[in-house]
Amino acid sequence: MDRRATLKKHAGMFLLAVSVWLIWVMVGLECPILTLFHVPCPTCGFTRAWVLLFQGQWQASLQMHPMAVPLTLALVLAFHLKILPKKAKLPAWIFLAGVLTINLIVYILRLMG
Repeated sequence: MDRRATLKKHAGMFLLAVSVWLIWVMVGLECPILTLFHVPCPTCGFTRAWVLLFQGQWQASLQMHPMAVPLTLALVLAFHLKILPKKAKLPAWIFLAGVLTINLIVYILRLMG
């Protein structure tokens, strides 16, 4: 698959994900994991953190979910790993692994109260 086709595929997946998310938010549904299992998911508070960030309330955003910005960057990077130059792939993987590890630690700490 050439680079242009890969970019189109990733853009389509991103738009689909954003569309599903917008519908979910507009309908007013809660997190499906929280609804089904009564346990917050690792990204609970993520959307509210981004809304607060866009409103200029960065401290409140960090309190809502401290990993919202780094995890979003990691997810965007993960969708673009195939199109990165070879010498950028290892640092990208290290960044991804680091962000996911820190998010797991934050999640465990939040569950413990």
